[in-house]
Amino acid sequence: MKNKTIRFIDTMKSFCFIVFATILLFACEKEPVSPSNMDLDYSLESGESFSFNFNTGDEEGVVIQIQASNFQQSEIIRDESTEMSSVYFYRSLEGYIGSDLVQIQKSSIDVATGEET
Repeated sequence: MKNKTIRFIDTMKSFCFIVFATILLFACEKEPVSPSNMDLDYSLESGESFSFNFNTGDEEGVVIQIQASNFQQSEIIRDESTEMSSVYFYRSLEGYIGSDLVQIQKSSIDVATGEET
């Protein structure tokens, strides 16, 4: 009887371990973070520049939806100097003090269908 009890306990331990490992595996699986909206708020001195790298791949791009109002430079550059990644550059007008806003949209292209996602 003692042998059967030990075998039953060992079987239950194995079963509990498998269930626990399965739960842990699925509970720890995280979805990739890809926010559809991301707000960035930066404070700059007058004439100071700012850049943001969108780390875009071959099938991705960015476009300015709402252009800044008080800028010397507000543009997206994607060339050899940015290693073909889309980088937004901003510099305010010299002497400008205040807020400015730019809205940029990042999109991807489904290679199989050619449709924007």
